[in-house]
Amino acid sequence: MAKSATATPASPTRNATAPSEVVLAPAPPVVDSPDPAAGAEVNVGPNSPDGPDHATAASGAVLTPTPPVVTTDNIAGAGVNVGPNSHEDPDHAAAASGAVLTPAPPMVGPDNAATSRTDVAPPDPSPACPHDATASSETRRPLHHRALTTTEQQAILDVLHCERFIDRSPAEIFYTLLDENIYLGSMRTFYRVLAMHNEVKERRDQRRHPEYEKPELLATGPNQVWSWDITKLLGPAKWIYYYLYTILDIFSRYTVGWMLAQRESGDLAKQLIEETYEKHGIKPGQLTTHSDNGPAMTAKPVVSLHARLDVAKSTSRPYVSNDNPFSESQYKTLKYSPGFPRRFEGGYYEALEFCTGFFPWYHKEHRHSGIAFLTPEMVHYGQADQILTQRHLRLLEAYRANPERFTHGPPKLARLARAVYINPPTQKEATPDTTGAN
Repeated sequence: MAKSATATPASPTRNATAPSEVVLAPAPPVVDSPDPAAGAEVNVGPNSPDGPDHATAASGAVLTPTPPVVTTDNIAGAGVNVGPNSHEDPDHAAAASGAVLTPAPPMVGPDNAATSRTDVAPPDPSPACPHDATASSETRRPLHHRALTTTEQQAILDVLHCERFIDRSPAEIFYTLLDENIYLGSMRTFYRVLAMHNEVKERRDQRRHPEYEKPELLATGPNQVWSWDITKLLGPAKWIYYYLYTILDIFSRYTVGWMLAQRESGDLAKQLIEETYEKHGIKPGQLTTHSDNGPAMTAKPVVSLHARLDVAKSTSRPYVSNDNPFSESQYKTLKYSPGFPRRFEGGYYEALEFCTGFFPWYHKEHRHSGIAFLTPEMVHYGQADQILTQRHLRLLEAYRANPERFTHGPPKLARLARAVYINPPTQKEATPDTTGAN
């Protein structure tokens, strides 16, 4: 049952918080009536002589009794030690005395209210980096006890920047100073100090490899672009090789010239190119040759021959084998053919005999997948369209006889690519009827 209570003015001791004691403020009264003091004129505030309890009682409100208020006086009376040097906090002490603790409202006055608005800054959403020089002493990570001081770091920098050591590496500087009985820090410390000042990089000028232009060659017919290369054939014993020189027309895949030699030489390459040039009746300005950057390909006799015959010379980029795909593909066909031996045990003449038989087969019988399964000879000598038409007519006869067996409809006429590229352009620039390698 609720009782009416008479509020007692707060003691000055309870409202003042001394450094040596902890004061628990009285809990706010619980009012049963929803609006008991609506018409009462009561002055309640931080400067009012009437406390909240007195004001409520004056208005006739019914108050629910609250648990006893615990202060340092009755805690001390219970035999509990409370104070700035005590090991027990007031809440623990009050619990020990058997009292019930009621949470007190914040004691806000003119001074501490202003403090709560202005002196307490909101938390920084992005705290300063511990290594940031502008960070405050509270957020900066403390230095390790073994870390160098600022003066010691500057001494290392002064040595590294001096004219005597400006062109030497930190390792050289470290051991030079050590030989002079000077120790400023470990070698790793030298690098660490340089890294702190963004000075860890190559201290000397380095060679910059040039950007090599990608070769882009186009052939729309035979004898426009030749690709040539040299490959090794294993001889009867270790370290014995035979060198096969081949010149390939990239449009027809026809080997326009080849030679087997016992050495790799620019003079031999010059001889083969010149004889092939004359054999096929090439005119000045008609032909472009492409090769890699081997010693024979870049030899002075070969370069001079191209200039004299007015033949354009193209080379692959360094370490880019895809720039010479047609010759590489032909060598794979050669070395994966059924009769190719692991070694030519019979010597040079056995290798020459094998090559003499391989190239006629390659020209006349080998159906090449890159040229609509025609032979290189058919394409090189202009027989491709006639043979493709004959194939199509024969397929149409088979279709008319048994159309149900052609599930994809009538056969279509196969066409030979009219443009062959080395490194074709992008898809937007290339024509639809092209083939190439990249």
